[in-house]
Amino acid sequence: MESDVLDVPGAAVLLAVSPATVREQARMGRMPGRKVGREWRFSRQALLDWLTDGCDEPLSPDDLAAVREGVAALDRGDFITLEEYDRRRLSLAGLPVTPGSADEPAYRRL
Repeated sequence: MESDVLDVPGAAVLLAVSPATVREQARMGRMPGRKVGREWRFSRQALLDWLTDGCDEPLSPDDLAAVREGVAALDRGDFITLEEYDRRRLSLAGLPVTPGSADEPAYRRL
């Protein structure tokens, strides 16, 4: 009976690639998988869906690292509101903005 959950060698057999390719693609976020402790695990159905559906352009390692850092920042509560971002951006540009003023971005007054 085929297992619904595959390890690296099982995913490699299913995909007809080397285990090293499976590890590399999973580590780079290019194929669906989860790290459980120090081991990778893959859903057979998720891999088959991934093969048949294709995928959008994969994230580069730098982009993937930036996304992970962003998620970690959100988890830490380390973020600012969009309004605060606007105030800082306009202040850096030398444009003091007060709520409701003509200088305030129109989308903020709606």
